[in-house]
Amino acid sequence: MPFFSVFVLSSDRQLLRLFLIFGLALSWMPPISGEFSTRSGLSDFYLMGSRFLYFIVAGYYIGHFDISRRTRIRLYWCTAASVVMMFVGTMCLTLYTPEHYKYFLSYTNLPCTITAMGMFTFFKYHNWDKTLAVLRLKAANAARYSSFSLGIYLIQGVWFTVTDHLHICDGNMLLKFLLMYFLCVASVWMMKHIPILKRIV
Repeated sequence: MPFFSVFVLSSDRQLLRLFLIFGLALSWMPPISGEFSTRSGLSDFYLMGSRFLYFIVAGYYIGHFDISRRTRIRLYWCTAASVVMMFVGTMCLTLYTPEHYKYFLSYTNLPCTITAMGMFTFFKYHNWDKTLAVLRLKAANAARYSSFSLGIYLIQGVWFTVTDHLHICDGNMLLKFLLMYFLCVASVWMMKHIPILKRIV
């Protein structure tokens, strides 16, 4: 990561933009697999070094450079289409070809990458003071609620395993997700009251 930061910090806007465009063109490609990855154990060997490097550049670019309103609108439309694509693709492939549906669950597939960029951009340019006023929500409370996200991300795998092992709500994916999410929130809330664990979550 320190070596990669040298590239990011010393590159101009045009080079970083080229990196992002090139990365989007490659994001639909699967990782290099086969004999090489099997023997060496590099199951996450991508053409650009690592699939998550793209998000580092995208986050830096969105955070440090202004994006025109016209470009933002185009990005938001692409984001909306990507969300629909992931939802429809995941549901349809789960029902008819479950062995292939996990493409849409990957963090680095094309629609997920575009969605992440759209959300980052939206959060940067949105007037949150106005939104919080409409919701009658204080900024401190919003920050406290959002602090649950990391803990939920860290513990969701545990509850997915438990619900799968106990076959809870196997016939209803939506209900199973809502139950799993509730268990995650409750677990993180309890962990935040434990002195040692609250440093993690």
